[in-house]
Amino acid sequence: MNGVTGRMGTNQHLVRSVMAIKDQGGICDDKGRCIIPEPVLVGRNEDKLKKLAETSGCCNYTTDLEGILKDPEYQVYFDAQITKLRYDAIKAAILSDKHIYCEKCMTRTEEETYKVVDAVKKSGLIFQLGHHNRQQESYMKAKEIVDKNIIGKITLVETTTNRNSPNGAWVYDIHEAGNPKTIDWEQFQEPAPHKVPFSPERFFRWRCWFDYG
Repeated sequence: MNGVTGRMGTNQHLVRSVMAIKDQGGICDDKGRCIIPEPVLVGRNEDKLKKLAETSGCCNYTTDLEGILKDPEYQVYFDAQITKLRYDAIKAAILSDKHIYCEKCMTRTEEETYKVVDAVKKSGLIFQLGHHNRQQESYMKAKEIVDKNIIGKITLVETTTNRNSPNGAWVYDIHEAGNPKTIDWEQFQEPAPHKVPFSPERFFRWRCWFDYG
């Protein structure tokens, strides 16, 4: 599980999903066969990984992504990194013959997206993109209603989405301790096409700039 030291990776994916499944005894079929996840945490900050492994009661951890991808013990690669880092990691996972679960957005550019799609098709691996809303029961029910022609011919569909708060609009809080001494700015912006001087707004609110997401 790469990139789980962030808020979403920790809470939504590790604690409320993977560890919850493990704690309940895995996912079992009608023949009693169970799949129990055994994750390993991956990231760039060993101290954060160690703390998360301890607090979640989870598992092993490593900063060596290349090494863990070569380990046949692990069959699935999970990615919740910042968007600009995903493309290279996904390519490496495909070459390592790993099935993949990837948070959105999958890549930073359209060109990268098509390359990933082509590589996955050629590999025969399972690839799931984390657009969770599309997997809710309401969507399945809507499809069932359409397939059964319950409401007749559909001539118009309207949909909306809202981000009516600063957090919803990606204007996240800027941590008071965020400064050039505590943030490796050059590493953060290394894959970005446009290099700029240190900016706490760009670091903490990175989703607002195409350079990073």
